[in-house]
Amino acid sequence: MIQEFAIEPAVLDCWSRYEYFMADCGVEKGRLVAEFPLFHWKKRVWQAVSTNPQRTAKDEQKVQYHLQHTADAKLVYLARSYHFQAGAPTWVAQAVHEHAAKPFRAIVSVAKVEGAAHVLPVDDFDKDLLPLWQVTTSCPIARTPEDIANLTRLLCAGSKLVKLLDPHLDSGESRFKKSVGKLFERICLVADSKVRIEVHSGCKQSQQDFADKLQSDWPKLIPPGRKVFFHRWTEEPQGEQLHRRLILSERGGILVEAGLDAGPQGQSTTATLLSAAEHLRFWKGLVIPGAAGSCPDALYEFKDSCEVSGGGHGYQRR
Repeated sequence: MIQEFAIEPAVLDCWSRYEYFMADCGVEKGRLVAEFPLFHWKKRVWQAVSTNPQRTAKDEQKVQYHLQHTADAKLVYLARSYHFQAGAPTWVAQAVHEHAAKPFRAIVSVAKVEGAAHVLPVDDFDKDLLPLWQVTTSCPIARTPEDIANLTRLLCAGSKLVKLLDPHLDSGESRFKKSVGKLFERICLVADSKVRIEVHSGCKQSQQDFADKLQSDWPKLIPPGRKVFFHRWTEEPQGEQLHRRLILSERGGILVEAGLDAGPQGQSTTATLLSAAEHLRFWKGLVIPGAAGSCPDALYEFKDSCEVSGGGHGYQRR
C-alpha cells in the first residue's frame, strides 16, 4: 500500500523536477522517498539545485523552502547502508545493490542501468505510463495480527509518536490482545527507540475492569522496557461519531475498516490511506487534555487513562 522509492538527488535539480516527483509523494499518496543516504539526501538535492547552471532564483527559493518544511514527512529511512569514501560506487550503483538486499518499489536515476527494469531513467520518465510508479491507496488485507501489523512498516518507520484508535477495544478479549500485541512489537522494531505508543478507545468496559485487565494481562504483550498509554473517550452530544479504526503516525494514517482486532480465519478487511486533511484532523483530535483543559481540536470527550509497562513474565515475540 505504501511503497518506498529511491530518487537520486541529482534528479531533483530544479523546482519543476522537484515538484513533479515530490508532489506525488507522502503517505496519503502511497509513496515515500528513501532518505538514501541518511542525513545527506536533502543536502545533495540542494547541491544539485545550487550547482545547476540553468537554475533560477525561484528554483532555489522554492526547493529550499520545501526541503526545510515539507520534505521530512515524505522521507523514510530503513537502515540502508551507504559508502562515502573516495572511490565508492555511484549513487545509482549503491541503490541497485541495496535493492537486491531490500527492494525498493523503483529507483529513479539520471543514469540508465542496462538490464535493471526497476531503474527508471528520468529522461524517459512519464508517471502516467510507468506501472512501477503506480500505487494503490486502498487494498484488502487478511484480518490477522501479522497483516495488520505489516501496515506499520513504512507508516511508523522512525516515528516518535504512534496513535492507535479502536473504539471497541476490550482489554479482556484475546482477539485484541493477539493483534494489538503484534502491533506493539512491530512498532517498536521500526519506530524511534523512544517511541511513545498511545491506544485510544471507547468506554465499553467499566474503568476498573478495563484497567485491571490491562495491568494483569497486557504487560507480557508489551516489549520489555516500553510503556503504552491507554486513553478512553466518549462521543460528545451532536459531535463526531466514535467509529473509525486507525493507525496514525506523524506522517500519515491508515483506516482499518473492520478494526485492529484479529478476525476469524479467512476473513479480510480493507485498509485505506487517510487524506492529509483527515490525518491531521484525527492527529489533533486525539490529544489528551492538559492543565489548561480540553484541547480545542478534540473530537471526543476524554474519560480516563491507564499506563502499562512492558516486560511482564511470559513476554514472547509473536
